[in-house]
Amino acid sequence: DQAVALEEAAQADCVLLATPVGAMEAVLARIAPRLPQHTVLTDAGSTKAEVMRVARAALGARAAQFVPGHPIAGAEKTGPDAADATLYQGCTVILTPMVDNDQRAISLVEQAWQSCGARVQQMDAANHDEVFASVSHLPHLLAAVYMAQVAGGGNATTRLALAGAGFRDFTRIAAGSPEMWRDIFLSNRRALQTELAALRIALDCAQQALDRQDGRSLQALLEQAAQARRNWPASVSS
Repeated sequence: DQAVALEEAAQADCVLLATPVGAMEAVLARIAPRLPQHTVLTDAGSTKAEVMRVARAALGARAAQFVPGHPIAGAEKTGPDAADATLYQGCTVILTPMVDNDQRAISLVEQAWQSCGARVQQMDAANHDEVFASVSHLPHLLAAVYMAQVAGGGNATTRLALAGAGFRDFTRIAAGSPEMWRDIFLSNRRALQTELAALRIALDCAQQALDRQDGRSLQALLEQAAQARRNWPASVSS
């Protein structure tokens, strides 16, 4: 019940908005008239620049009470039955504070995430959106487009019946919420378009190597990718 939720939010010290980014402005606009001065708002959206823009539009002078956030955790499952009490333990949460956030508000959101077992770090919003267009949004778009292409083929039933673990791993995230990911792609479209353009160049290079039957270039590409993937966990944690 929205009325009950708004009433409860008006009594809270900290409110986490876990809604598709496309719905964020409307939710904030409903909260704004009942927002106490002491209440801090934060969110779990995967894009930040657009969310910050709509927060300012919806909250006006109260926008300083909104501390943008993004927990790097989740799964392709949706709905209440997918709830996981340990989801945030050991995960990273990115905060992209606005220039007028005071330290009390930022610290409250940091402490809330840390109490869930998360590690918190801060980033500039534009940098956040650029990075996650590359390592989160584009991979999901690729998985979804590829899954749709396979499922739309004339022999889709045979293909899917014979698909193995590699196909399952590559396409797993395509099962995520279409509404949520639609909003993410549109919200971060400029950064995503830049990543798509870079990917097209890489795909063109691979296709040209196939056209020329250039095994040396293909192997160099595969070796570069394999080495980067093998080194990935160690390079991040070191």
